[in-house]
Amino acid sequence: MESNAHAVVGADRPRGRVVRHPVHGLAAIVAVLVLATGTARAGAAEVALARIVKPDGSALNSGGSGTPYGVALPSGARCPGDTAHKGYVVASYLVPKPTDPASIRWTNVPDRGLGFIANDAYFGPHTTERDSGRIGSLPTTFVFSRWTPAELFSDGAKSAMWSGGIACVASNGAVASYWNVDIVFNASQSDQGGFTWSVPGQPSTRRSSRVSTAALVLVGVVVVGGLAVMRMRKRHPALRDAGR
Repeated sequence: MESNAHAVVGADRPRGRVVRHPVHGLAAIVAVLVLATGTARAGAAEVALARIVKPDGSALNSGGSGTPYGVALPSGARCPGDTAHKGYVVASYLVPKPTDPASIRWTNVPDRGLGFIANDAYFGPHTTERDSGRIGSLPTTFVFSRWTPAELFSDGAKSAMWSGGIACVASNGAVASYWNVDIVFNASQSDQGGFTWSVPGQPSTRRSSRVSTAALVLVGVVVVGGLAVMRMRKRHPALRDAGR
């Protein structure tokens, strides 16, 4: 996210003295909001966080190759347009790090990596809700058991991190926006499919995620507000004296 906040040079002040524009404070608050909500922009594609959950919607941080899971997106998640009028569709992806999900191209399947599997089939492409572009209900019983250790691990590795999630795909096959989660796969001799998986750093519940967001935003506002007051008092002696 780029800020248009710049230093403004006052014409009635000595040459070289710079006056900080108040927009800097707003930019700092916006930065805190971006960090708190987990939303950013990667190139032309907007990216946000997805969560791996149990079929009942509660948090799920690890499992085996056959463990069913769902993917939870932020409330109101939608594509830039709908399928009926704009041609956007919803699809899944699973690519090894450090592949950028925004670089994937679709026909009926992604041109690289794997994907999420539900009901014995690749998830995608699916239509959005008409007009709103909202992403409808996602399967609650995805599994990784379709994939093999040979596909997940390269060069004899026993562990690998992949990026997986749900993407909005434009009519030209390009990613318009996506919701991502990092997944670590580990080889396992005791698992029927030969591997287990975990999601590092995932919030345990939606509630804890919202609390953390509110706390970060509050801290950002307090810090920015305090700095603004200190600067004003330094520039205006009357204000500084009034605070004593």
